Amino acid sequence: MTTSEDFTVTINDINDAPTLVTALTDQSNAEDAAFSFTIPSGTFNDEDGDTITYTATLSDGNALPSWLSLDGSTGVFTGTPLNDDVGVINVTVTASDGTLSVTDSFALTVVNTNDAPTAISLSASAIDENSSGTIIGDLTTSDVDVGDTHTYSLSGADADSFDIVNGQLKLKAGISANYETKSTYAVTITTTDSGGLTTSEDFTVTINDINDAPTLVTALTDQSNAEDAAFSFTIPSGTFNDEDGDTITYTATLSDGNALPSWLSLDGSTGVFTGTPLNDDVGVINVTVTASDGTLSVTDSFALTVVNTNDAPTAISLSASAIDENSSGTIIGDLTTSDVDVGDTHTYSLSGADADSFDIVNGQLKLKAGISANYETKSTYAVTVTTTDGSGSTFTESFSITINDINEAPTAIALSAAAIDENATGAVVGTLTTTDEDGGDSVTYTLSGADAASFEVVNGELKLKSDVSADHETQTSYSVTVTATDSGELTTSEDFTVTVNNLNDNSPTITSNSSVEMAENSNEVITVVGNDADGDTLVYSISGGNDAGLFTIDSATGALTLQAKTNGLTTTATSLPFSLTNLVDNGDGTYTVDIEVDLTVYSYAAVGGITLALVFDSTKISFDKTNLDITAGLTALSNNTSSGVKIVLYDGSGVNSFTGGKLGTLTFTPVAGATDPSITLTGSLTGGALDSIDSTESAETSTIYNWEEVRTDVDYENPTDANTDNVYEVTVQVSDGENTVTQDISVTVTDVSESGRIHNESTDNNDPSPTEPDNGGGDSDILPTWDLGDLPFFDYLDPWLTLDINLPVYTPINLVSLDSSLDEISDFTLEASDSWILDLETFEANQEKVVFSEHDSNYKNTSDILSDDYSNQIIDEPFVYTYD
Repeated sequence: MTTSEDFTVTINDINDAPTLVTALTDQSNAEDAAFSFTIPSGTFNDEDGDTITYTATLSDGNALPSWLSLDGSTGVFTGTPLNDDVGVINVTVTASDGTLSVTDSFALTVVNTNDAPTAISLSASAIDENSSGTIIGDLTTSDVDVGDTHTYSLSGADADSFDIVNGQLKLKAGISANYETKSTYAVTITTTDSGGLTTSEDFTVTINDINDAPTLVTALTDQSNAEDAAFSFTIPSGTFNDEDGDTITYTATLSDGNALPSWLSLDGSTGVFTGTPLNDDVGVINVTVTASDGTLSVTDSFALTVVNTNDAPTAISLSASAIDENSSGTIIGDLTTSDVDVGDTHTYSLSGADADSFDIVNGQLKLKAGISANYETKSTYAVTVTTTDGSGSTFTESFSITINDINEAPTAIALSAAAIDENATGAVVGTLTTTDEDGGDSVTYTLSGADAASFEVVNGELKLKSDVSADHETQTSYSVTVTATDSGELTTSEDFTVTVNNLNDNSPTITSNSSVEMAENSNEVITVVGNDADGDTLVYSISGGNDAGLFTIDSATGALTLQAKTNGLTTTATSLPFSLTNLVDNGDGTYTVDIEVDLTVYSYAAVGGITLALVFDSTKISFDKTNLDITAGLTALSNNTSSGVKIVLYDGSGVNSFTGGKLGTLTFTPVAGATDPSITLTGSLTGGALDSIDSTESAETSTIYNWEEVRTDVDYENPTDANTDNVYEVTVQVSDGENTVTQDISVTVTDVSESGRIHNESTDNNDPSPTEPDNGGGDSDILPTWDLGDLPFFDYLDPWLTLDINLPVYTPINLVSLDSSLDEISDFTLEASDSWILDLETFEANQEKVVFSEHDSNYKNTSDILSDDYSNQIIDEPFVYTYD
């Protein structure tokens, strides 16, 4: 079942805000032109149909500018913008229904219209004179166009003197205004705005009159005036000028700012210098003149020379006149000359009794170098000094130099003796004497040094202390320093060495062996060693023994040497003009030699003759005058056979006609058994002038020939000792200069294995001579075994080592050589019993290997053993190989 009911709903009317239908458009208007803008109909709408009214402000909330107004009921903007209003403003419009509202904005641009500038201003129009490039003032343009820019230009009568820089009117660089020349300047300035519109303005620039300093027109000239003469100098007219016409006054000083010297004055109004310089004023001064207008000034300088008029020196002073003695080259004092001529130079000279002892150096009087004054010799010196000025004027003064007496140290100590004998207690060494220039000065002595404790000085004598004696064997010398002290405590010291004389009380001894062995082929036996308790130097010599002639000994070291000796004659080369040459052994015990003279050696100009003297030992050399092979002009030997001098004379066939070359042949005989015979040849040239040597060189001496000893090392196989048993006997002696000791020394020479040949000696056939190598074959005497020890050049090896002919195989055997210098032997083969061979592959010094090897019975090795004379051979009988 249903029921229905009708209802009516009433809508209440609510006020709605106006709305913006169409946005406002931006507007533009020229300055100075009337502006009118009506808000378009339909821009705003009110749904309620309410009446809309309008208000407007700037968008920042500020009021509209004064030129712009809005009719709120009609919505019309009106007004006329001016230059100051040029630009853009943002206008906000509010549409209101009386309760609610809505807004919108538009931009209003006031467009500028250019206006010409109206005026130019200059911040200043006067400047001081005499300043180059001076700024007059700042330029400013009046223009209603806000923000318009302007440029400036110049014209008019004086425009060339000006510039506009950064909006400032200024004098051009390098131009300065001078009031006295031009007191005002006229210039027209034109300003132009950015739109090209201009305006011009005339300006007068006033020049301020400023006081100008005087100026130098002509430089002052240097002046000169003699001393003692009146000086007058007027500053020339026109030297200085004042542009302002001010009166100029003058002042003057020295250029260093000091006042003028007292002799010189200046009249400030007239500019006149006057005065009279004296000797002290001689020289050059620099004068500065100041010209002033009362406020400003200018200066100039000139040199004023006061010329000297020479005056003679008037005095000489010496700063000191006494010196201490004993100082070489001592300075006495400084010399000073009194001379009114300022700056005059002076030289000094000396005269008088003692002038030779003095010098003047750099204005100082001094003793000459190397000269010292000695009070004890001369206590005063007299000297005259002359001073000479630069013009030659002189002054002389005499001085007396006093020598101060100074205590002088002792200078030397002498000891009358410096040696003592050993073993003397308290021995006096000698007397001490001191040299002291101070006569009569007393001296005391003290001792120091390494050995001072052993000595004392008693009554001026240096001696060993009473309980001390010297022993040469303990200490051979003593060192002591003696100091002498004079009464003034000055000293000198001297080092002395006191020698202890050795009293020889010990004979030398020999401590080396008396029985010595030496190997053949050498010569050094032994060094004999001697000792001496006294410490004497020992001298070694040979004093005897059967074989003394075969020994030599070094006398200093005692080294004993044994050598075999043979003798013979030799000639000695010579560069003398006199010589014996071409020595010939005639084979009969005689010798011949040529007598020769070589005059080219010393370039003799002319020689008339020659004398030759043969000097010899007549017990060792004999001459026979008949043995002289005489050439023309050569005389025989003199007959003085016992004197040991033989004379040979040669005379040229004419004056100064002697020529060099062979004079003859001399025959002589060395005496049998003589040792060391010799001939000395002395020659003198006569009869002519000598060219390139003096007379002392005309005679010369030289040993022309000598006996020669040829020594060789001893040989065991060829002994040369007296008993030919290789035992050499010699007696050596050792001497200390006073005492001697001798020792008999026996030297046994031992055999040394030498490289040589191997030969065999048959022992079975008792044949001592070597046999030729066997050509092979058997021998019934062959032994079944052979001891290798029977070979003397093999070392003994192990006892089991024998040669068994029945060995089925070969056996290695090592062998060693007795001779370390043994040369190599290759392929040395010994064959026994026709079937076994001892085969030494290579045998060298020290150790190699031997092997047994089986061969055919007819085998024979034919290689050599050292020499070709002894080849390998088949052993057919027992024999021994020996090795030399």
